Amino acid sequence: MTCARHDWQTEVLAAFEPGARGVPSERALGRAARWLAESVPVVMPTETVYGLAAPALDERAVQTVFAIKQRPLDNPLIVHVAGAEQLPELGVRFSRLAQQLAEAFWPGPLTLVLPTQIELPWVTAGLDSIAVRQPRHEFTLALIRRAGPLAAPSANLSGLPSPTRAQHAVQDLTGRVPLIIDGGDLDHGLESTVVDARGEQPLLLRPGALSAEEIEACCGRALLTPESSGRSRSPGMKYRHYSPRAELWLYPPLSAQPAAAQQLADDARELRAQGRKVAAIVRQPIDVDRCIRLPSDPALMARHLFSWLRELDDERVEVVLIEGVSRVGIGRAIMDRLERAASSVRRSERALAPLGGP
Repeated sequence: MTCARHDWQTEVLAAFEPGARGVPSERALGRAARWLAESVPVVMPTETVYGLAAPALDERAVQTVFAIKQRPLDNPLIVHVAGAEQLPELGVRFSRLAQQLAEAFWPGPLTLVLPTQIELPWVTAGLDSIAVRQPRHEFTLALIRRAGPLAAPSANLSGLPSPTRAQHAVQDLTGRVPLIIDGGDLDHGLESTVVDARGEQPLLLRPGALSAEEIEACCGRALLTPESSGRSRSPGMKYRHYSPRAELWLYPPLSAQPAAAQQLADDARELRAQGRKVAAIVRQPIDVDRCIRLPSDPALMARHLFSWLRELDDERVEVVLIEGVSRVGIGRAIMDRLERAASSVRRSERALAPLGGP
């Protein structure tokens, strides 16, 4: 594997011209494009999370992304395009279903898995398909038009919560990259939804910022979920992800299971009696070292979730007790992230079940 440098003097530049939110900074664009042309990855904002970007057709640059993130090589990447006109560069043509979904949701937080006629194993992990999306972010679209399609996983060390602020990427990647583009707080805070659109039947490979219900309404068909297999079909689904350094204990929605509310309170009391620093992310406040109130709107929870987890790590919290949400709309993606991040899942009163594999 390509070795990653750890001695960059990391520069942080604003994505937009001062006082002009929709106008990409020419200085930032030029600097980012220059590094990419030299096969050096940079951090860029999208509307979902910050990404660590490299030219998709540049094997050496993409291998450096894996080295920087310490990401397993068999975990495929998403390629970001500025529009369907760039798909031929990746050996991709739309299926009828993909065309329908792209017309409805691109640019936006929808990734489509499609067959490719070009061998790009450094992006696809050896699969005969490739994951592509058009992000909804003015700076990143301008950069892709200048630099070509960009392979970009989240701009964090592998396994940690995804970065939703430039400062999160600064924490993880300072010295590992020469440039971080600061696009401010992002619209969604959760990664894109991934759909296999190779045939006529849509398959949900990863829930994300675009709800399954919206996709089903568009294509007039139910989303299926493929059986899990030993080989990853979608970026971000094979390994444990999104985990804070603190232990994360996940509970059911407390309003639906009153016994779970009592269990959470008892767990908090016992943990604090052991001298451990405890935080809770719940709808109703409880007695812990730090309590974050869940908003009634799940979209707000999604936008702030990874940031909360990073804040609690910064405060050296040892255990985070978090209340789950209903698996409706974006709640499905929230629960997917929480279950993949959790150290333990509290399934029944007084029973602590370890979370299994992905």
